[in-house]
Amino acid sequence: MASMNIDNEDADVVVDDFDLIPEHQDKDVPVDDSKQFVKSLVRDADKANVLLDASDPQVLEKYKTAGVIANRALHHVLMACKPGMKIVDLCRMGDAFMSEECAKVHLDIKGKGQKGICFPTCVSVNEVAGHNSPFSDDKRTLHHDDMVKVDMGAHIDGFCAVVAHTIVLGACEGKKANVIAAGWSAAQSALRLLKAGHTNSQVTIAIEKSASTFACDPMDSVLSHEMRQYVIDHDNTIICKQSEERKVAEFTFADYQVFGIDVMITSGRGKAVDRGERCTIYKRNVEVEYPLKMKTSREFLKVINKQHPTFPFTMRNFEENRSRMGVIECVRMNMVQPYPILSERQGEYVAQFKFTAIVSPKGTIQITGLPLDMAAVHPSAQVHDSALTDLLSAKFEGALPGFYEVVNLPKFEPNTTSEEKSEQEKTKVNKTQKKNDNKNANKKSNKPRYRDPKNSNKNKGKNQKNKPKQQQSNKKKNPPKTNKSNKSNANAAQSQPRPQQQQERPTMDLD
Repeated sequence: MASMNIDNEDADVVVDDFDLIPEHQDKDVPVDDSKQFVKSLVRDADKANVLLDASDPQVLEKYKTAGVIANRALHHVLMACKPGMKIVDLCRMGDAFMSEECAKVHLDIKGKGQKGICFPTCVSVNEVAGHNSPFSDDKRTLHHDDMVKVDMGAHIDGFCAVVAHTIVLGACEGKKANVIAAGWSAAQSALRLLKAGHTNSQVTIAIEKSASTFACDPMDSVLSHEMRQYVIDHDNTIICKQSEERKVAEFTFADYQVFGIDVMITSGRGKAVDRGERCTIYKRNVEVEYPLKMKTSREFLKVINKQHPTFPFTMRNFEENRSRMGVIECVRMNMVQPYPILSERQGEYVAQFKFTAIVSPKGTIQITGLPLDMAAVHPSAQVHDSALTDLLSAKFEGALPGFYEVVNLPKFEPNTTSEEKSEQEKTKVNKTQKKNDNKNANKKSNKPRYRDPKNSNKNKGKNQKNKPKQQQSNKKKNPPKTNKSNKSNANAAQSQPRPQQQQERPTMDLD
């Protein structure tokens, strides 16, 4: 039986490998209190002198297994992206893939919530920054030239692997190419700086340099967290963009730390805003306990504690459950934390690259993340900073993920799908119908749409002058009607001969 020595100031503790596996991992998650569940699984180093980290071979193997599943699921969803595809169908596809693949491995782990999805599949398009995992009735689809970001995560026994990638359904040029090139160079810089002895501020500076090189900006308030067993967002964080308002404590990387590096670059101002879209992703806050008043809220919390005790989940899982209305009270009492859908200004683009990596004495171990074919990206600028150039040109001294394949998308031409063609034909038919209706309406009404008040008096005079002429023409065309009796009398009078007038004879005087 192998053993592992852990040094402590007070005493040396020898722990068998079998003791590192939680004792009740074959049991269901407790229903009443998820906080007790987390405490029973994750043993704190200060109390038990034992910390389940990547230094243990079994833990490292679980990280790698979860990483392979997450990478394969990401590649599967990205290859299915095409114009006309529904966003919700892609999200369901990613969640189903991760759940099915996780069920095939580590059959000794049978409890609910102890393997599966640690972050639901999100598909965000163009200016939407993230957390877009819509309900089943959502009808939004992908279109040609869309920039698509897919984000997800899987875990085995609480050891999670998160990943995200960005593609373009068309030519990668202009703003899109600059954003993708900036995000990729920032992610690769962070991967090379993730070594014991380096600090989180060095990674932040490299990200900011990569963004400014391509006239882009890192997104505000985007954090990369250290991850531990059943903890996806530890206190040790790396910020993409540091300012006076938003700062994080500086720390030094140590061996066997696990980080989910999240790089998000935008072509806009770097400020994402909640535009009122329905939030669908939530996470249980295990630090807060409160006696809920509503029955639906208690039922909702009971299901969460059993199925999603620590990791984020999507409300799509509760569409057929009447207890979904209880999320309102749970959020109000801070027992459940929302992940709102944040967006940049319309017309801008946001690129995201996320990977999981382990700091190791022999070199950084990259657990998740897919490669990018930079030959298909055509940015308008190149990296000229000497320090950044040296960092990117240096060979990566570490291990790549077990599944590491490029996403080779076919060339999408505009209007290739039948759905888009039918929609365009409908719009054309509607436009022609509107034009014909307007023409007919103008023919029926001879009155002008707009009248000039200056010319109104002139028009009045012209109309008055033309009135007698119109009346004469009308008389000629339409003579006045007469009665039949009058017509017969007139004809009879014309037929009779006129009487001749007798001439007066001159008289003679006989006298």
